[in-house]
Amino acid sequence: RLMFFPSVGFCFTVALLIEKVAGGKIETNRSILKNKIAMGIIIPVTIVFMLITIKRNSEWIDNYTLYSADIKKAPESGKLNFWLGLELITVVAKEEKDTSKQKQIKDEGIKYIKKSLAIYPDFDVALSELSAIYFRAGQYDSSEVYGKKAISLNATNTITLNNLGGIYFIKKEYSKAIAMG
Repeated sequence: RLMFFPSVGFCFTVALLIEKVAGGKIETNRSILKNKIAMGIIIPVTIVFMLITIKRNSEWIDNYTLYSADIKKAPESGKLNFWLGLELITVVAKEEKDTSKQKQIKDEGIKYIKKSLAIYPDFDVALSELSAIYFRAGQYDSSEVYGKKAISLNATNTITLNNLGGIYFIKKEYSKAIAMG
């Protein structure tokens, strides 16, 4: 999906090559339809890409469906693991009514985010989000660990600074809380 615009240049180049293969005789849009060599190239390529597009459209229902399909294709992508985990926690778990299933979904989401950090340990956004997840769950020690690591990589992340300030306030470490402000 990120290669859509750059593919325009590729398509333009392919069109020029087809014209060359067809003998450079294509002068109008209608003349290409009469050129058997050009059509012999264009029709099969169009059918293949049409089938790929139709298959891919079924994976674009929502972010969760897209990330779930893509994780099978790129299981070692740190960002993809992060986005799938975050989607599980922030969307899928919230839609679940059963609290035990909700917890399972959140745990699975945390597992994906942790895998993203295993792949890319300095992923400050993942560290920050994991800190926020643990903060919301009341697991302040875990939140602090991930928050400190996130701040060491990106000292300007206001959400993590705020969460760390909240942790220090809860722990009655007021001078540290003020320092986060």
